[in-house]
Amino acid sequence: MNTIKSAFAVSVGGVGAFLAHFFGMWDKLIEAMIVFMVIDLVSGTAVAMIFKRSPKTPDGRLWSSPLWKGMAKKGMALFFVIIGKEFDLLMETDYVRAAVIWCVIASELVSIIENAALMGVPIPQVLKNMLTVMNHKVVDVITDKAAADVIKVITKEPPVEKGGGDEQPK
Repeated sequence: MNTIKSAFAVSVGGVGAFLAHFFGMWDKLIEAMIVFMVIDLVSGTAVAMIFKRSPKTPDGRLWSSPLWKGMAKKGMALFFVIIGKEFDLLMETDYVRAAVIWCVIASELVSIIENAALMGVPIPQVLKNMLTVMNHKVVDVITDKAAADVIKVITKEPPVEKGGGDEQPK
């Protein structure tokens, strides 16, 4: 029994060392980024599975292709964090990794707010204002047009339920 506990502890330690080597130290920024990524994944899946309002599919339902594309994008974001950490090592700085993580967090927040709006959740005005500022100042850095798309979604009335022959507003 003691051997199993030791093997488990060594395995967990090995995984932690592996992650720390590639992503840098485990800190609040990494933790927040992962939390935002999970919330975005869960809320985006809920939009498609429960509310059937996904803008990524013709019928608004959950399809595996957009889900896999979203996972691939999150994987690429994690690669950018690794790249940021490596730049910090090469340039003997400590801010590139943090800047990359902040950009990922901002992008995930935009997507989370869009998902909430698609669910019909009222978006607080302070977040709408933040997205407007983000759209004007950093949209080219963080995302191509996501902030503008979110602003369009959250400033309209909540979407009408699909089904029963009701047409969606354009």
